[in-house]
Amino acid sequence: MHSTPRLLLRQFADADGRLYYFDKRQPASGVGKRPPKYLFKKDHLYSTIERDGTRRDDLDRFYQKLEAWAAPIAKKMVTSARAKRFPQLSLVEKQTWDLFVYNQWRRVPDCYEKFAFDSVALQEMIDDFDRDVRPLTAAEREYWQRPDVLARFWQNVCVDGLKRQSTRALRILASRGLGVALITKANKSFVTGSHPVVKLANPETPHLSHPSTEMWLALAPDVAVTPAGERGEERIVTLHDDHHIRGMNEALFRQSTQIAGRSKELIISLAGSRRSAELRRLSATRGGTAEGRSVRRRELGSTAAA
Repeated sequence: MHSTPRLLLRQFADADGRLYYFDKRQPASGVGKRPPKYLFKKDHLYSTIERDGTRRDDLDRFYQKLEAWAAPIAKKMVTSARAKRFPQLSLVEKQTWDLFVYNQWRRVPDCYEKFAFDSVALQEMIDDFDRDVRPLTAAEREYWQRPDVLARFWQNVCVDGLKRQSTRALRILASRGLGVALITKANKSFVTGSHPVVKLANPETPHLSHPSTEMWLALAPDVAVTPAGERGEERIVTLHDDHHIRGMNEALFRQSTQIAGRSKELIISLAGSRRSAELRRLSATRGGTAEGRSVRRRELGSTAAA
């Protein structure tokens, strides 16, 4: 299944139906081009695995339904933005979109794989069971050392965690309105990636509940949306400053393993900025002076609120 849905990827494809992409894990391969069906995809990504090896795909089916519900809403927002009209989402549409954004934010491997498997914690759990419940046999202890068992255990932990929906986070999203950003310059565009929801927040107030916190999701090369304002409020802003667009693209690039888009030049530029950053860090470790980089993410937020 795709971690970044095809309903988004298709919007970034060019005339031949393919996207330019770059994978940080394979930098020597450079920028390639593929159809959406081959990008951001992994078999059984959201399946739990039983002890006999069978898989349960409850979460896959939920995401498929959620994507089907969200697709016409995304299309409505893109069409309205390009016409410079408010999308006027209904209450049900807004609730559905909140659920989609919340799950898209947390379902991608780039997000949940940051929490590495803690073998020490597992060993402590095994020791606690051995002490408080009953002694484990040598065979049982050997079982919990097997790589395939540990991989299955961690897969199930991740999937079970994704199944749990935070009612608090959804209430916060429901309390916010909708902000829409539109690019009108033909030579500028957004990119998408393996971690497509970009959270922009003041370091001192990073929580989603703070009014200044934004969660941008590019729906197309020229349209992005975020929770913004008060419940029921909709805002549209036209982005004229190239720095705002570049800032969002760079923020997405930093948090994603892979990026993709319609512009080959833009993907090359972002991949090149990563190489430049690596060279600056290398220079700093060798006694040089590294130049500070301006993230500019608050500029984007300030513009969207204007």
